[in-house]
Amino acid sequence: MPDVPTLHEGGLEGFDVVAWAGLVGPARLPPDVVASTNAAFRRVWDRPETVQRLATIGFEAKTSTPEAFDAFIREEIAKWGRMARAAGIEPE
Repeated sequence: MPDVPTLHEGGLEGFDVVAWAGLVGPARLPPDVVASTNAAFRRVWDRPETVQRLATIGFEAKTSTPEAFDAFIREEIAKWGRMARAAGIEPE
């Protein structure tokens, strides 16, 4: 579609879409449950064979701490809120 302007050309600057997936649980999980679940998940996802297998389908395996993932999710919510407002999208 060569004649369709990009989002940036259309006035939506800073638009960047990165698909991601993560493991979340219900609010107020005990910290020891969060820590042990995160450790178990990382043991599998950080294995070289897991990283390699995911790479074959175009997925970059990346793990983090629960605190870092929480911060990432909050940043995503803020970013997409700004994008929606910039596009004139209002909550109903």
